Amino acid sequence: MIVAAAGGLIGLETLLRATSACLAAVTLAGLASAAVLLWSQPSLRAGVAVSCVVIVAVLAFCGPFLLVPAVLAAAAVAYRLTDAAWTERTRASARDRAA
Repeated sequence: MIVAAAGGLIGLETLLRATSACLAAVTLAGLASAAVLLWSQPSLRAGVAVSCVVIVAVLAFCGPFLLVPAVLAAAAVAYRLTDAAWTERTRASARDRAA
């Protein structure tokens, strides 16, 4: 996106909105992790729940820019799955050569 912005294909406002959507999505993921870690402490868990509701409201205002973090997350998962498969094939090949 930065290359597209530098080339004049998209405006600065679009770049900022996409960045804001990514930031809000990462914040929500962190708050969800905090909720899991703080499950045994009801007062802190309540604060995390309120924060999650606020971030979800912020995400609702991101509109179509929510596709940016969704595409990035899908690409990361796809990379991780292919990387894990490649690593396993490489290890199996190394074991075969060693035997």
